[in-house]
Amino acid sequence: LTGENYYHGGCVFKDPAAPPAERYKAFYAGRLTTQQHDAFMRDRPQDAATELLKGLFGAVSPDGLGWTKIDDPLVMVGSDTQNMCSYDVSLQQYVAYTRSWLFNRRSIGRMSTSDFRRFPLHEEVFWPNAMSQPDETWYTNAKTQMPGTTDYHVMFPMRWRATDDSFEFHLASSPDNVMWGFVPGGAVCKPGNP
Repeated sequence: LTGENYYHGGCVFKDPAAPPAERYKAFYAGRLTTQQHDAFMRDRPQDAATELLKGLFGAVSPDGLGWTKIDDPLVMVGSDTQNMCSYDVSLQQYVAYTRSWLFNRRSIGRMSTSDFRRFPLHEEVFWPNAMSQPDETWYTNAKTQMPGTTDYHVMFPMRWRATDDSFEFHLASSPDNVMWGFVPGGAVCKPGNP
């Protein structure tokens, strides 16, 4: 999946709703060419969160080994780390969790669509709110689904403190892959001594 758009911060998932030729999907960050940017801004300006040449891309595969890149960006956002996507059989939607930015601070966004080739802009799930310190951001999401289930979703959001460059992981859960809440008890993993 290399080439003019690059590949960064992505994931691969098996799509139970896809035809055999597209059973596996890749979802990743990349750079748009000037031509892709201009076409996207002309055709889908409502799905552009940035004027920069950044976006999320996709690829499909019948076996997870040989891949066909989807030429057009799926959405035009700057999400450079740990982009997670899967097909939710209960919602019958592709649901993605991405790095987003709210008030110039890192946060975790969610987007969903029934068409893997066209994602809308994300909406924030977790962001630095009034309970956060000024140097804290939600850095990555680590969203996954409990094995063998269709409706037990968990996430291990990583909170980063910029002043001392420390990270800690929290546990969040969702009964529907839409609404999220933190599990009580604070961080589940904190850094030790350097």
